[in-house]
Amino acid sequence: MLEGFKRIYPSRGIASLAIVKNALVFNKNVAKYFGERSCVVFLVNKEQKRIAIQKVDGRDKHSITFYRRMNGGRLTYRNLMREVLALGNFDLEHHYYKVKGVVDEDEKAIIFDLNEVVEKDRIFRNRDNGYEDDE
Repeated sequence: MLEGFKRIYPSRGIASLAIVKNALVFNKNVAKYFGERSCVVFLVNKEQKRIAIQKVDGRDKHSITFYRRMNGGRLTYRNLMREVLALGNFDLEHHYYKVKGVVDEDEKAIIFDLNEVVEKDRIFRNRDNGYEDDE
């Protein structure tokens, strides 16, 4: 019955990060990479304007639990936002920003180069701080 059908393999997709007002939003490919309730740490390279999220074994005092939602993960830690926002000139009142991540399998990490950030216009759906994503 399946003669003539060709098997299609879903792509893993590109990990990406959106910098929005009051949060960092990781897409579903980041969430899939880290899985449910993974312990992760955030790393910042101020000179290169790069951030990384790395999976760690066990729990240490600087890790947080990455809770996977079906469509990604949203983090609102103030100190994390402050560190990320200090790396660029972001106008979060009128725009949001997207950047693709590069997976480093050896380090169990995804690296985001903020030099490659793409500015997107925010689309206000209501008075809330909503944004429209193009994916």
